[in-house]
Amino acid sequence: MTTPADELVHIADPLLRVVDPPTACYCILALYFLKTLEEWSESIGPVSTEEPSSHERGAQRRSFAFDVPGQASIKRLYERRTAAGNRERFDEVFRALEEANLARLAGLFTGFSFAETIPGSHREADQLLREVLERFVEPAQERDLLRRSSARGLLARRLISHCARLEGAESALWGLQVGLTDLVIGLVQPRDGESAYDPVCRPNGLLLGAAEELERQLGFAKRQALCGETGDPIAGAIVRLLLFLTNHREYDLRVGDIIQNPRFVEGPSQLSQFDVVVAALLPNRLRAGDWGQNFAQHDPYGRFRRGIPARGHGESAYLLHMIESMSPHTGRMAGVFSRGVLFRGAGEEDIRRSLIQENLLDAVIALPERTLFENRSSVVLLVFRRRRDRESVLFIDASQDFDRRRSYNELTPADVQRVLDAYAAWDDVPGYARVVSPGEIEANGFNLYLPRYVKPVERPMRSQDELVAEHRVLLGELESVSSSVNELIAELTTRT
Repeated sequence: MTTPADELVHIADPLLRVVDPPTACYCILALYFLKTLEEWSESIGPVSTEEPSSHERGAQRRSFAFDVPGQASIKRLYERRTAAGNRERFDEVFRALEEANLARLAGLFTGFSFAETIPGSHREADQLLREVLERFVEPAQERDLLRRSSARGLLARRLISHCARLEGAESALWGLQVGLTDLVIGLVQPRDGESAYDPVCRPNGLLLGAAEELERQLGFAKRQALCGETGDPIAGAIVRLLLFLTNHREYDLRVGDIIQNPRFVEGPSQLSQFDVVVAALLPNRLRAGDWGQNFAQHDPYGRFRRGIPARGHGESAYLLHMIESMSPHTGRMAGVFSRGVLFRGAGEEDIRRSLIQENLLDAVIALPERTLFENRSSVVLLVFRRRRDRESVLFIDASQDFDRRRSYNELTPADVQRVLDAYAAWDDVPGYARVVSPGEIEANGFNLYLPRYVKPVERPMRSQDELVAEHRVLLGELESVSSSVNELIAELTTRT
């Protein structure tokens, strides 16, 4: 049975049978966005049943600064769902919506075509889209999906996560667990009026986390300079739709290759710079293929003056891009990387040396394995700041603090707060945190591998008598639980 939180997943099922998960996710979120606009418009005034004439266009209904043309209606699609040409009608509706809102929706819908994407004969495609439309207006869906506007973000995220799991570890749709997002945002602390940038923007990611943190601080949605890049057009469109659905409208998301064709630039040799830079890289993708090493040798933006990473290790290239994207005055950055960035040699050792000597690295935080949904490896969180009032680097070993889940390890609020408290205190905590001088790091060959600096606390050996006593206690608890289970089984047997 479909739960309220999985209603969009239920609606997406027909599409998931015939197209890849990212495409299905985009289609359903586009329809959900259209339906949401329609609901907003109806809350202002009745929906016209006539096509708007040219002189009426200026008086079209507005909702959250969107113009909603009369033909941009899921109800109209539904009313004509049994007629031939559903694919073409879908394209017409979204084309009209984008043309009416070019300043904010440019490229969101016209870069995609239902007619070209939905496979099968005309009859098969019409039947498929008919089923999708009917699921959108089922009584239960109408009540749970559309009336509770506060649940829009939850519903969209559940669909995105479902599609990411279906696509597998290489999916660009993987988001971040709430605990990791809270930790990253807590370390950089975005403030009102500041700009935030995510160069590898993903759904359910850090760009939205920064926006939501500011909203929590201020108590209302604020105009924010949210900027993001992605190399995947469909993933980028999904991020845009998610931001709209969660009412974060002031953003600039661009699609491109941030190494060979960065989209946020101020000129032929200057990147745009931001107060806050955050990213959680997709390790499975970065380890495969060439990230642009040949381009880096003649990079016009000067990002690789500290060193050029090896062909199969693009993480440090992204790290250098993030460093150059920090504002020279207020810039701070937090990024999630694989632990290889801490100790790989060749060009990456030169990069670490320069970052230490320039006093940019602020903290190294080891996170538990399986922190990322799509990757079981251990990862590390690196914090950088443009202007630091100290030269030491804080190392924190948070790798053992988590709640185990079936497919990942969750950072709980207590785990997150422990890291933030240690970061604020900037002091040694045996077995957990240590303040390290640049000289010690240099003596270690600029190797940042955390076990070199934070040693585990040796626990005293327990006596045999203590172990035997604990064993007896555990046996007693096991017998008690077993007895309770047997009683429940007996009671259920009696009832049946």
